[in-house]
Amino acid sequence: MSGLRSCPTARDSDRIVISHEGVHKNQAHENHSGGIAAPPRVDRSSAKALADEAVRPRGRYETAVFHGSGGFESVREHWEALAPHAHLYTQLPEWVENLDPEGICWLVVTDDDGPVAAAALLPRRMNVLGKGIRILSGVRQTLDGVHGRDLGAGALAIANPKADARAIVDSLLRGYRRSGSKWDVLLLRELRESSLWVAAPNFGILAPDGGSPFLETAKPSVQFWAEASKNLKHGLTASRKRMERERRRSVVVEARTPSEVAFAFQQFVALEGKGWKRDVGAFVNRPETAEFMRRFFVSAARAGRVKVRSLLIDDCLAACQLSVQVQDTLFLMKIAYDEELRHLSAGNILLADLISKSCEDPTINRIDCGQWASWHDRWGMEVAPRYRLVAFNHRSATALVARAALKGLEVVGK
Repeated sequence: MSGLRSCPTARDSDRIVISHEGVHKNQAHENHSGGIAAPPRVDRSSAKALADEAVRPRGRYETAVFHGSGGFESVREHWEALAPHAHLYTQLPEWVENLDPEGICWLVVTDDDGPVAAAALLPRRMNVLGKGIRILSGVRQTLDGVHGRDLGAGALAIANPKADARAIVDSLLRGYRRSGSKWDVLLLRELRESSLWVAAPNFGILAPDGGSPFLETAKPSVQFWAEASKNLKHGLTASRKRMERERRRSVVVEARTPSEVAFAFQQFVALEGKGWKRDVGAFVNRPETAEFMRRFFVSAARAGRVKVRSLLIDDCLAACQLSVQVQDTLFLMKIAYDEELRHLSAGNILLADLISKSCEDPTINRIDCGQWASWHDRWGMEVAPRYRLVAFNHRSATALVARAALKGLEVVGK
């Protein structure tokens, strides 16, 4: 593949192509999970750092920016080529293709030496803070009448792990600027360590921004349960004995094919809508969000990424899990259980079964539970760090004033 000649362009899309110099690919480092890892950060103000920068080989990078209703179809071929490098479900083409293209810039970066290097989404419109500070942050979507449900731009970027992260970030932002979009401050939240933006060395200011709870399953299930807390094992044993005393019959079934997933998803929506979640974000009260997720799961099922697992007790749905696998991580995206069977702890039994199955599955090394919840403690979950990134546009006078103000607040804080 050379340049972007093979990229299909939609009839009603605008395409802008910008070529510029960028740092060559040979600087890249890979971490243990196959993602992009930043080289050691250096002080760019030092003479040695400037000398090192001067002798680095340079390469041609080309950034294509697409606007208009063509949306994902303008970049589909390239995004799908990068899909094997995804670390989050929001980086999958099955997720991105469902986004409303209104207000989105679709960016693709290639170099002279090979195939597409990166793809990303950025908003066409900025949030404006205070006295006209233009904040470049998340891609906004309107779902169920709620505008501003941000899908973080930090997560909506994907790159070849052999690419130079800093060169790619510079290329994306330069192409974004030359396409006519102006910004002062870049603000991205809840970035994972695998993020392209985090991996870019000497770029922006990183700060902790919460974490992602997960269970490590790269071990035999016998070992996992031997290391589990006594309280957790006692509770699970008590639940199983209660099922035996009541002579309950139980079975776990998995939906994997598109048709199975579509049916199981509707069952999940009905089950979730019966319980306490009905008034705090259940799909039954958010039909547009539910339809977005249904399309995503059904589409991802065609690629073999999805598991909808259900616990049936006496042939009735007692608990259900929605999950999607990306590389060696299983993202447990949503759970629901029948509150009338609360005394049987159906949700706990189904989660314990998922853990045991994942430990014995060589393709799954981690179960990621997304956002922290109080019940995660008793399962002994670890927490992977997340980061907040702030970067200032050096071409913007407003950004320089904002940066000076931030420096002043830091001094006062000390």
